[in-house]
Amino acid sequence: MGKLGLKLKAAIIQEPMRANTVNIEAELFHYSQIGKSDDIMIAKNAYI
Repeated sequence: MGKLGLKLKAAIIQEPMRANTVNIEAELFHYSQIGKSDDIMIAKNAYI
């Protein structure tokens, strides 16, 4: 389980790599990041 209580999903890279490997090229299908934003104010009886 992740920090938000959601199930973590991952895949194992099936190719052997050298012990000194620093970077691995991989495709990312989805990424999400939680962040904080400023408060949202909704004006009552506002006309557009």
